[in-house]
Amino acid sequence: MIDILNNFALILHENKQYEDAGTILQIASKYVQGSGKFALLANARLCFFLANQVPKAFECLEQQIALGINIDWQIYRDKANYLRYLDRLEESEYYSDLIEDESVKNLAKSWYLHKQGKFKKAFEYAELGRNANYWWGARPRLFLPLWDKKSHKNIVIFAESGHGDEIIFARYINDIKPYCKNLYYYTDNSLLDVFIRNFQVQKYESNITDCVMIPAMSLPYLLEKENPSCDPYITAREDLKLKYPKDNRPRIGLCFHGDVTHFETTLRTLPYKELIDAHKDLGQLVNLQKDYDEQYENLDYLPFNQWEDTFALLDTCDVVITCDTSIAHAAASLGRTVILLMHAAAYFTWNHNDPIGKSTWYKDVYCVKQTEPCKWEGSIKISRQLTQQILQGQ
Repeated sequence: MIDILNNFALILHENKQYEDAGTILQIASKYVQGSGKFALLANARLCFFLANQVPKAFECLEQQIALGINIDWQIYRDKANYLRYLDRLEESEYYSDLIEDESVKNLAKSWYLHKQGKFKKAFEYAELGRNANYWWGARPRLFLPLWDKKSHKNIVIFAESGHGDEIIFARYINDIKPYCKNLYYYTDNSLLDVFIRNFQVQKYESNITDCVMIPAMSLPYLLEKENPSCDPYITAREDLKLKYPKDNRPRIGLCFHGDVTHFETTLRTLPYKELIDAHKDLGQLVNLQKDYDEQYENLDYLPFNQWEDTFALLDTCDVVITCDTSIAHAAASLGRTVILLMHAAAYFTWNHNDPIGKSTWYKDVYCVKQTEPCKWEGSIKISRQLTQQILQGQ
């Protein structure tokens, strides 16, 4: 019987029917005991998480803990994260303190400090959490000495993590210039063209000698920044904006999801049809999603490939409505008006305690938190109201 249910759940999972798979596994867990029950519940909560059913995933986690077996610090890490997703932040912080792995605990502390507006302290804890293990991703590591806060002939800023992080921390590039004669930037994507044009950095080549490096996400820590500036710091190319002429309607850019491989992608993916339907009568809706499986009605698809094109298209938008992804940071860095729809445990740049708040990292970003965990209906309704107010005020 259990094998039959397991196989059925596997078929559902392979067909991306995650909630149904989780339900089958949770039912199966009622008929076994011990480690077998624990394993079934672990798989069930993963399926529920992939279905953006965090309350059900949390229920499975609590059932795992109640068994009293296989309990380690990772269980408390997961419980702390689920509680964050459910907007139960005091409980989440309590369980974060039970995490034995100091690196993970310090990264969790940095998130809560950001939420309290204690940015300098937050980056100190983030650096402790990194413990010299930088987010190099798929990029080859540079074997260069780290910057010692002294003047050098050559300094290279090394990109880390995703495109959104590169854009966030690019605001600090100019602050490094007084410390060197030549400032280089190293990345493997077309953001380099944008940064060369905006910050006059040079492309780093491996034959450059006498060079020290700064991991991009360490910039505010090394520069001992107290607070972020919210002033725009990137511009778009005017010649490329000519590729995206506007008609007499307001232009509203929409972005529905970020990197599908990100572990929180289901939490931050917006329902495309509901978002389009809620805003289609307010102006021209344009797609800002680079990768998509199909084209949707009432959404215009304008071509953009490199980041220079993306910034140009964004700069023609009157409002950008997006989930928590690199498009949000790109539009915000230009100073465009952004409506950011986010879950309760959103990234540190969007941390605030009110249902609607302004980001302290950018000039004109309205952060709209889910009115109910894992549900977007209320956020989309607020987004429409905000968009109307913003367009009427122009």
